[in-house]
Amino acid sequence: MPLLPSQVGAGVSQIFPFVVAAVKPDVGMISIEQPELHLHPAWQVELADLMLTQTNQYSADKLFLVETHSEHMVLRLLKRIRESQDASLPLDSKLAQIIFCEVFEGETRIRPIGITSDGDFDTAWPNGFFEERGKELF
Repeated sequence: MPLLPSQVGAGVSQIFPFVVAAVKPDVGMISIEQPELHLHPAWQVELADLMLTQTNQYSADKLFLVETHSEHMVLRLLKRIRESQDASLPLDSKLAQIIFCEVFEGETRIRPIGITSDGDFDTAWPNGFFEERGKELF
C-alpha cells in the first residue's frame, strides 16, 4: 500500500535522512541521536539490521555512532552476534561496541560494555536499562 509523506508518522520522516545516508556508499561515518524516537519496535530492529547490512557490505569503510535508549536495538545487535555462524547478517562481536555513559557525582563517566562472541555482555549491565523491563514483566 503506497503512502504519501503526509500519511506517515514523525518517526519515519525524521529517520529518512539517516536511512539515505546509511545506504550511500560514499558516506563513511554516520551518527544519530535516539533514532528510536517515534518508531515502532519492529522498525527499530529493522533499523539495527540496516546498519548491520551496510557495515557488512562496506566493512571498515562504514561506521555508525548511535546514541540510543532502545533495548530493542541493543538486543537485536546481541541476537545477530549469537546468530553469526549461520545467519545472513553475521556480526563479529569485535566489530561492535557499547559504551554506557552516566553521571556520577556531577561528572560524566564513560564505561565500555564488552560483548562476548556468544552475544552476551561480558560484565554486568549498569542499573536502570534492562532491569526496568524485568520489573514490568515479573
